[in-house]
Amino acid sequence: MTDLLSLHTLPTMLLGYLRGRIISGELPPGQKIHENEFASRLQLSRGPLREAFRILEQERLVVNLPRKGTFVTELSREDLEEIYQARRMIELTALDLLQEKGITELPSVAKALREAEALRTPNDSDQDEFLVFREKITDFHTRLVMEANNSRLSHYYQTLYFSLARYQYLQIQLNIPEGYERPTETHHKILALVNAGRHQDAKVVLLDHLQNAQRTQEDALRKRLVQQL
Repeated sequence: MTDLLSLHTLPTMLLGYLRGRIISGELPPGQKIHENEFASRLQLSRGPLREAFRILEQERLVVNLPRKGTFVTELSREDLEEIYQARRMIELTALDLLQEKGITELPSVAKALREAEALRTPNDSDQDEFLVFREKITDFHTRLVMEANNSRLSHYYQTLYFSLARYQYLQIQLNIPEGYERPTETHHKILALVNAGRHQDAKVVLLDHLQNAQRTQEDALRKRLVQQL
């Protein structure tokens, strides 16, 4: 593997490989990630692998326990609540900033919505297809935050991205209602309200949308826990 990749592309591809398997649950919550095993399987030195673990830990996808090793972080209702508390804070603040700056045209957000609608509904057995779909549908929210032109706000939002994806993927895997539907009607409404300069009305719709998404993912988490009993 290392013979086919440059030193620049290897860390990125390795990170994507590990992220994808954590998000999909192929590396399940609580599982220990054996450094030697992965290094041997992927024919890698430990350097790139340790760097990938460091970034994954920053993204809260893994945790390193002294003298015990590296483990995939657990999924929990408390973790999901923290993610959505942060999402509400950041996304609603972004709308406030857009209003303060008099921004009503959001071309990148509109483009994200068009790209999401152009995708066919993913098959839950196709991990890569789902990840592309999830990326596009989440891109609406990411670009909404970025349009506020606050670099720190955008940075904080990006740190939630992959942790959120784990719960979204779980929702798809367990076929929880609305898991396969494109919620673009609500996104169109949010965008139209901002375009009309009605940012506070857009906040009401966005807040309801985020609360519904959280409830759906809580249902998926409860179903998973029942299955494990």
